[in-house]
Amino acid sequence: MLGGMMQAHFALCYLLGIEDFESGIFYSLDLKTMRFTSNKIPKNETCGYCAQTHDKKRNSHPKETSMIEILPLEKIVEMDALIIDVRQPEELIADPLDNPLIAHKPLHIPLGELPTRISELPRDRTLALICAGNIRSVKGANFLSQQGFTNVCVLDKFTV
Repeated sequence: MLGGMMQAHFALCYLLGIEDFESGIFYSLDLKTMRFTSNKIPKNETCGYCAQTHDKKRNSHPKETSMIEILPLEKIVEMDALIIDVRQPEELIADPLDNPLIAHKPLHIPLGELPTRISELPRDRTLALICAGNIRSVKGANFLSQQGFTNVCVLDKFTV
């Protein structure tokens, strides 16, 4: 399990451009000795994929990334954030947001409609996205951040 976790860590760091991993290096973990080894895998110049330079695409990611904050309901209320519910309509019926702390009715924009309804969102107010398990709301918040929205966060569904 430890070996798989380390490989996943290396893969994520490489994809996000966080660490400066050289391409063509294979890392392995010897579970008997608990030591890492690295092996250089040479490029096959006759391979259409290997012959291309892929480091430019990987290094185009910014070195520093910002993570979307996931905040409890109490903090969202203090901030007077506009709550945007990105769940599907049937989810709203099955699990409505009934909490006395929520003073204003949340704006309902399913995640799939967010790109086409972005003009409905104010840019001068904090936006707090919510869904059933924080996955779609994080995706939506990341999308809004990429579109230039600066005050975006996620309302932690598990605190409502």
